[in-house]
Amino acid sequence: MRTFCIIWFSQFISSIGSYITKFAIKLWAWELTVQVTTLALISLFSLIPSIFITLLSGLIVDRVNRKLLMIIGDSVTAISTIFVCYVY
Repeated sequence: MRTFCIIWFSQFISSIGSYITKFAIKLWAWELTVQVTTLALISLFSLIPSIFITLLSGLIVDRVNRKLLMIIGDSVTAISTIFVCYVY
């Protein structure tokens, strides 16, 4: 049970960080353009990939080690966040 709680809490913190990053990117876009259209397009283009990935993720999760997938997913999120900070 202890291992589950540690993994759950770390994923919870990771999710909070991801949502804060998404919010910060939207604020940054608003600061640059001051247009609602830009915010709508950012929301749309961030939602479209998740729709297609969700369709295939069930198949992938059933066949691949879940621990490895969590590590890969969190690593990609961290690398993309670092890249966005670098671009900013």
